[in-house]
Amino acid sequence: YFFRVIIEGDKGDNMAKRDYRLVTDDKIRRVVFVSGKLFYELFHARASRKIRDITFVRLEQIAPFPFDRMARAASQFPNAELVWAQEEPKNMGAYSYVAPRFRTALEQLNGD
Repeated sequence: YFFRVIIEGDKGDNMAKRDYRLVTDDKIRRVVFVSGKLFYELFHARASRKIRDITFVRLEQIAPFPFDRMARAASQFPNAELVWAQEEPKNMGAYSYVAPRFRTALEQLNGD
């Protein structure tokens, strides 16, 4: 199956088997939304540092943008800071496409 958004530990997560567990969802301090191979680099960097309160959400398809799935992923971690990560500088890569759509998804979540 193809999953447009993959939350760590959820369906579609091919990295679900690890030697450690993350903290509970309400204690996650940062959710990093990411696309592409950068996920794997960040995943292994986090594991080597034994960081357990940062989780990743992978966007496997950004167009059409998965507003509902992004909002659901964000709502799963109520106390976390939400950030986007990419290899490219801010003025390159997917940021300029993702940022306004991400804000819209969060506004829908918050009822704004």
